[in-house]
Amino acid sequence: MTHPQWQVNSEHQCALSGPLDRDTVPALWTELQAFKPTQNEMELSLKAVERIDSAGMVMLIHLLENAKNKLSYNAQFRAD
Repeated sequence: MTHPQWQVNSEHQCALSGPLDRDTVPALWTELQAFKPTQNEMELSLKAVERIDSAGMVMLIHLLENAKNKLSYNAQFRAD
């Protein structure tokens, strides 16, 4: 099983890769909750996401909601 990867490319850009599904989301969500951005704008690239199921979509929605609630972050997803 391939594991998803969270990568910080710069202070304004991050990327997710690999599968986002019910088997991989719990561990990834724990990692993402520890992430503390230093800027108010963040772009998240989804270009390398291999597949996504409903659990992955829910995680992305929660990630966006959390980002918007913490210090008024302006978060964007890019599927490229």
